[in-house]
Amino acid sequence: MVYTLGESLLDVIFTNLDNVVAKPGGSMLNVAVSLGRMNIPVMHISEMGTNPVAEMMLGFLRDNGVGIQYINQYPGENTSLALAFLDQEKKPVYQFVNAYPETRNLVVPSEIKPNDLVVFGSLYAVSAPVRKTILSFIQNAKEAGATIVYDPNIRHKHHLQENDVKKAMLENLRLAHIIKASDEDCANLFGKGDEDFYLENLTKNNGQALIILTLGSNGAIAQFNSHKTRVKAESVKVVSTIGAGDAFNAGVIAALLKLKLTRGNIGHTTVDQLTFILEKGTHTAALVCGTMENYIPDTTNG
Repeated sequence: MVYTLGESLLDVIFTNLDNVVAKPGGSMLNVAVSLGRMNIPVMHISEMGTNPVAEMMLGFLRDNGVGIQYINQYPGENTSLALAFLDQEKKPVYQFVNAYPETRNLVVPSEIKPNDLVVFGSLYAVSAPVRKTILSFIQNAKEAGATIVYDPNIRHKHHLQENDVKKAMLENLRLAHIIKASDEDCANLFGKGDEDFYLENLTKNNGQALIILTLGSNGAIAQFNSHKTRVKAESVKVVSTIGAGDAFNAGVIAALLKLKLTRGNIGHTTVDQLTFILEKGTHTAALVCGTMENYIPDTTNG
């Protein structure tokens, strides 16, 4: 089983005032939907209200093969929104409308199996009201033998101005078996530099992890033990970049499952296998960039 843990919200995406679409969103929800569309068993761990937006989103998740039993709903509360304004490069600028009660209760699985995968990330993973629950769950899942995948997904440096936020994010890096970070993430975390600088800093924080660095249109790099490989990005007419990194994560997970790589044998991953993982990630990311959806097309299989 794959568990995705993160925020659930409705993305309202503006190209202009006459071209607006709404899609269920949140980075880990996007990962879950892409996995569900690849017929990979997945459950999403999250929070929502009980308003009509939440009911539509829950129905959408069910229809796309995503388990929802760990989505806690708060009676009488709304569901968060993200207003996304696409620029000329089809990259989003966000305005968030968060809707959470004062007291929150993130419900997590009580039992994780050794071959399970847990994927988490973004600011949600370091959010103070749920941080204690998330940290405990990730630590317990790791002790149970699950494979932990972490994507910092931090898009603005000012989000790291509080020491506790950056400290928690670095703690998450150290907990992961697989780290997928973008060059933008790394610039915000470590300061601006080149790809070697970013890989060096990720390795300093977790020298045991399989590290994947995505470089947008310049492709992606994987580094693990003594192996290092890179692939080019697929050429695509970009409609929207929303969800591209999330789809990359889903592609990585699909590749791990295809190769039957688990925490027990991932240390023996070959260069060819790393290349396959990157190729799967760049392919699924390209699929999403060609649509106004946040996930791979529902006609795609694993």
